Amino acid sequence: MGKDLKENKLEVILGKDSFFKGDLESPGGVRIDGKFEGNIKSAGNVEVGQTGNFNGIIKAGTVVIGGIVTGNIIADKRLEVLSTGKIYGDVKTQLFKLDEGAVFEGSSDMGTRKDGQNLNKNSEGKK
Repeated sequence: MGKDLKENKLEVILGKDSFFKGDLESPGGVRIDGKFEGNIKSAGNVEVGQTGNFNGIIKAGTVVIGGIVTGNIIADKRLEVLSTGKIYGDVKTQLFKLDEGAVFEGSSDMGTRKDGQNLNKNSEGKK
């Protein structure tokens, strides 16, 4: 335990037979089991379940993918792709876990350059 309850509190659920088109902003967790076209910005966790099909951009603290995501993901803390998950797009995160059998087609940014400098920190003198 010890995790922020706000992050783990599920605020929005899109059922497997449901469709949503548009942008969603939530102070808590979001779970997608249906079809979602648009963008999600969540202060909590975002989960795309095995039956979920997401097309757009996800920005959240922790993101777990068990279904299909076509688009980009920015996970401030962690991104996990389960064995049933598929990502077709670019990802940016501090921690990236890809289970055996998962699909990832895109580029990843883990926030550190080859010279060891953190990309997330502003560089002085650059505009």
